[in-house]
Amino acid sequence: MRGFVISRTTVSQVSDPARLHDAALAAGEPGGRISEILSLSASPGAHARLEAGTATGRLLRRP
Repeated sequence: MRGFVISRTTVSQVSDPARLHDAALAAGEPGGRISEILSLSASPGAHARLEAGTATGRLLRRP
């Protein structure tokens, strides 16, 4: 994420979802719209799928 803008919101409207997001990340759950978690060895296939436009969602590669 490069950044975002929130306008006309209260502190609780921003902090409550942020706490849920932080808890999910702390539990090891990936954030965002990740459709698949792959090992680094799957990189060539993942790259090919992205180039071909056949990947549905974001692919997360982990060691």
